[in-house]
Amino acid sequence: MATATPEEMANWPPPNYVNPETRANLALGWILTTMTSVLIFLAARLYSRATLKAGLGSDDWVIAAATAFSVPVSIMGCAATTFGLGYHIWDIKPGWVDTYAKVVVATDGLFPVSTSLTKISLCLSYLRLFPSKTNRIFCWTMIVYLSCWGIGVVFAVVFSCLRAMEP
Repeated sequence: MATATPEEMANWPPPNYVNPETRANLALGWILTTMTSVLIFLAARLYSRATLKAGLGSDDWVIAAATAFSVPVSIMGCAATTFGLGYHIWDIKPGWVDTYAKVVVATDGLFPVSTSLTKISLCLSYLRLFPSKTNRIFCWTMIVYLSCWGIGVVFAVVFSCLRAMEP
């Protein structure tokens, strides 16, 4: 996260801690609407696939895992609206900064896992729907790439604080 320069801060209006202009309610609306939609579609998918003869496949289990990682991301997004999400930077109270930063780091660690698992689930669905050799090679290559990317990003988030902690 880039820090504002002193020249930029000099152009900010004075902070309004009493009645600030905020878009926190808009952020809450989007987060809650999309998370509710995700849960409804996942439930419908799992129910419909479980009642079919084929049953649940690996793509269903992986998308369920992706949803399990996306729910805390949404919860933290909702919590972040009480610590600065949706506020102008000059209206964020100094006491909120540490808590907001912790929520951002936790979200940054979970989001790539959810994203990778969602894409891996799509690749697994393609493997089931399009069984050609070319498609198998492509999908397995992408699954390996997405797995490595997800693990790499999580490690980058976890270990990014080490450099900042050095004297």
